Amino acid sequence: ASAADLVAAMSELAPGYAIFPHGDRALPTLPEGLAQSGWRVDAGVVYATSTVDERPASADLVEDGTVGVLVLRAPSAARAVASHARVPDAVIVVCTGETTAREARESGLTVSAVSQSPSPYDVAAAVSAAIASPHRR
Repeated sequence: ASAADLVAAMSELAPGYAIFPHGDRALPTLPEGLAQSGWRVDAGVVYATSTVDERPASADLVEDGTVGVLVLRAPSAARAVASHARVPDAVIVVCTGETTAREARESGLTVSAVSQSPSPYDVAAAVSAAIASPHRR
């Protein structure tokens, strides 16, 4: 379930009017795709995504190996983790979607698995598969 999937599904409907409130780092896939399908779209930034300045205590847990699996649910999370912690090779990094995985890799993280969707079931399945993988680092 990605923005492209939503555009494809909504493109099968009669065009209408959509409001797309989003963060300052949102990709334009959804509003542009809907507009190309004849929808009238009002998009606007309603919140800002920023990394905290102070290094969180959880960064130490990642670096010292206490954390075995790191689940990243958004590209901004990947950037934030990479800015605060050196993620050891032993830590399994699972991303919820290719956009997050791409950002994680660009931020220097090694991605172990990508879930098929952001649903809890698919994320759990990706974590389980990554843990069970004989090719684990």
